[in-house]
Amino acid sequence: MKKTEFDLKNQDLTKLTWLLSNGQVVLLTCCKAEKPLNGIIVVSWMNPTSHEPLLFKVSVGSGGKETGDRAYRVCYSLINETKEFGLNVPTNQLVDAVTKVGTTHSSLPKPD
Repeated sequence: MKKTEFDLKNQDLTKLTWLLSNGQVVLLTCCKAEKPLNGIIVVSWMNPTSHEPLLFKVSVGSGGKETGDRAYRVCYSLINETKEFGLNVPTNQLVDAVTKVGTTHSSLPKPD
């Protein structure tokens, strides 16, 4: 499957923000600064908030079971730590993968 890059300096930016502000399901990816732990979730509650710089707001729940800096949901903890995430727009060929990600629960390992 070919990866498509959007040029954020021309009309692609308008296409991208329109696509992502209309309920498009995307895969949100995140990782720990040292990269030993990665996370991926399906999201559809997001909106562009700025074109320059390109910014999005995304709703990611904590699960309500936080204790210290550890959260019930992996992606919430990773984003909270790094303040970064990636939005990946899946094609129709990835429907099964999106379904699996959207129905699989993950949590951080318990501290020693």
